[in-house]
Amino acid sequence: MKDKIDYISIDKIRPNPFQPRENFDKEKIEELAESIKEEGLLEPIIVRKKGASYEIIAGERRWRAYQFAKMNEIPAIIKDVDDIEAQEISLIENWHREDLDSIEKERFINRLWEGGKDSGRYDSERDMALKTGINRETLQQLIAASEERKEVGTGAQLTYTDFRAARPVKEDNVLWKQLLKKREEGKIKRDELQKTTKILKEAPKVKEAVKQGYTSIDEVIKLSSRNLEPQEVEEKVMKEELVVSEIDTGEKITCPVCNKKLRLIHKDPDGHKIIELEER
Repeated sequence: MKDKIDYISIDKIRPNPFQPRENFDKEKIEELAESIKEEGLLEPIIVRKKGASYEIIAGERRWRAYQFAKMNEIPAIIKDVDDIEAQEISLIENWHREDLDSIEKERFINRLWEGGKDSGRYDSERDMALKTGINRETLQQLIAASEERKEVGTGAQLTYTDFRAARPVKEDNVLWKQLLKKREEGKIKRDELQKTTKILKEAPKVKEAVKQGYTSIDEVIKLSSRNLEPQEVEEKVMKEELVVSEIDTGEKITCPVCNKKLRLIHKDPDGHKIIELEER
């Protein structure tokens, strides 16, 4: 049965509290308003009844354009759905038509996943993918990135694709966070991040050399930009490591800032390393 279209007063409609899009481009709203004035609304908005008013499920941009055009009524399809179903419709409408950015996608997907799990709507990520029509792998990546973002404490500069690129070295938490921080600060491109994590994953001796201070993560990033295979990078790093030796000076020092006890190691050629001593 085809959905019935009603004409509802603009004043009786309120925004969608579950709207995936967090920002609306004012200029595009104005352009849409002019188009609606000339050609009318080609597709009605979708709403649900909430008390004496209506709540938008999909079409908030069109509703805003109607307000800007100072039009009194807007064509709408009224749906009888619960919160989770309303979010699903809103997600599907926005996902394919308004080009959500990756952060908006991630936040909305995670909110919908948590709500759907708690309500019993979804029993798995696969189930959610089937009910929303969103690719299962994309859903999994977005949900995982949302959790990892909390763990790392990063802002909106990182996308779910950045987290995916760094995930091969996640078991080494310090190195993982270090790489993501460099990406967040714009010190490493995404393709360099992918290549660097591949090197660290497939050439464990390189990762160990970074952890032990024989080489730096910046050097590995530099080598990754030369499109070397992980084994080639490993050979280069290990060759350089052969000329490095460490001498324990036996000298114990105290950090003037945090009072931690440290031991000074001399590295040949030309370098030093400090080891934190365990408290006894």
